[in-house]
Amino acid sequence: MILMFLLSIVIFFLGYFLYAKYISRVIGISRENKVPSVEKMDGIDYVPTNKFVLFGHHFASIAGAGPILGPIIAISMYGWGPVWLWVLLGGVFFGAVHDFLSLAISVKNQGRSIFDISKDVLGKFASLFMLVFVLLALIIVVAVFAAFTAVTFVSEPRIVIPTATILVVALLASLMIYKLKLNIIISTVISLFIVALSIFVSFSYNIGILLPFDKETSITVWILILLAYSLIASILPVNLILQPRDYINSYILFIGMFFGILGIIFFNFLNFDIKIPFLQVTEIAKDPSTDLLEPIWPILFITVACGAISGFHSLVASGTTSKQIANEENTRFVAYGGMLTESLLAVTVILGTIFFLTPDTLVKFVKEGKGIIAFGNAYNGLTQGILGSFGLSLAILMINGFMLTTLDTATRISRFLLEEIYLNVSGRKLSKFKSVTIILIVAGYLALSGAYVAIWKLFGTANQLVSAFALIVITLYLLYRGKTSWFAFIPAIFMVATTLGSLIFYFYKYAFDSFNITFLIIDTILLVVALIAYTSIIFSVIRKKGK
Repeated sequence: MILMFLLSIVIFFLGYFLYAKYISRVIGISRENKVPSVEKMDGIDYVPTNKFVLFGHHFASIAGAGPILGPIIAISMYGWGPVWLWVLLGGVFFGAVHDFLSLAISVKNQGRSIFDISKDVLGKFASLFMLVFVLLALIIVVAVFAAFTAVTFVSEPRIVIPTATILVVALLASLMIYKLKLNIIISTVISLFIVALSIFVSFSYNIGILLPFDKETSITVWILILLAYSLIASILPVNLILQPRDYINSYILFIGMFFGILGIIFFNFLNFDIKIPFLQVTEIAKDPSTDLLEPIWPILFITVACGAISGFHSLVASGTTSKQIANEENTRFVAYGGMLTESLLAVTVILGTIFFLTPDTLVKFVKEGKGIIAFGNAYNGLTQGILGSFGLSLAILMINGFMLTTLDTATRISRFLLEEIYLNVSGRKLSKFKSVTIILIVAGYLALSGAYVAIWKLFGTANQLVSAFALIVITLYLLYRGKTSWFAFIPAIFMVATTLGSLIFYFYKYAFDSFNITFLIIDTILLVVALIAYTSIIFSVIRKKGK
């Protein structure tokens, strides 16, 4: 186990200190360059932020359930070998590059989102079309994560009090850091002590919040509460709730990762008993009624998702993080480092899964839709020597934190995008309250209707379509300015081919092999959107060359 872990660390280390530094020189990263958080500071969205606080906020926002559930599902389908290799190579050469360039280019362009910048690169039509697609994808994100967070509240009521405590502590941290000007270390220690106390009391004394309804009604009520929270959090100043909450919550995530890594190094370093095959094809990779095999390419790359690359990250990087960067040099630390940290989380999940779950157990959990429970059991085995039986509870609290931070960040970014689209179409501004209300009404309908269950399998493709779009914009942005762009172009071509391959495969599957009208409609919409977008991009580039 320790050899796999150390090799992963070395590869990430080389990527950060060699590859990312090379890219920094190419695109002209400098501490002396002006940044939008200073030039446009408004105390709401544009706020110069300590790089460690911003790293916590950024990491907590990008690290949803994907780097945990994605590798677990992929391993259950294909074995651990191809999953581990893709997390390593994808994280260093695809995901981290995608995130870093999305953030850096946004910072160099007044904090505009990467898809707003696409107007300068591709023209208004192609840009508007991509913005609408990204907005729709984000609304699905809000719906999915609101629903899954609600499910975790019902499944494990003890995490409700610590979650609520974090919201209150976020206000306290904002007061201490920005109003009282207390030292950030002191503010962090006080905040974490209060959160730790709430976790200890909730789990030690088995105190939770159970709603007086049946399971389905309780989930519905929690969804409405979470959407109401998202409405408030997305229109308040970013440094009042969202930023300090993500910063404080990130410590739970980091502590969870720390115990996992500690378990690898000190308690499992001589563990050579890998229970999952390096390469396998299980029933999860086949349609049970027809035995249609879902091939490793492109399905594995879509399934792993956030552990290697995620289009959602470009929205976070250029949507909220770019407006808080205090100087350009912090972009590599926050974005490239943030993505590698997420890949390290995926590696930790992989190790826990393959050493502590048997193939039959893993397949059973995934078939029953209990990927979170699979992660909890794997993490519990990994940390047994440190945490005892508490590992399972901490794992559920961790994944809930990932989902909740993604929920409120996705809502805020959706607001930015809807306001941009409305301004481009009508020439007028749309109020923050109206824009968020529209977004949450649609997301709420999807979440409450249960549509997230049907679209989750194809959501990975939609997410990776966003990364393909972002990498194309980045490549053309650099190319038109006479800068080297191969480090963005190669991942762009791969992601275009992968997403199209996935959409075509699923179109065939749901139209001709195992008919599913819901999946077929969604896949067809995504495929048409992708083809129109790629076609408009090609014509845009041809027109640009002709001038």
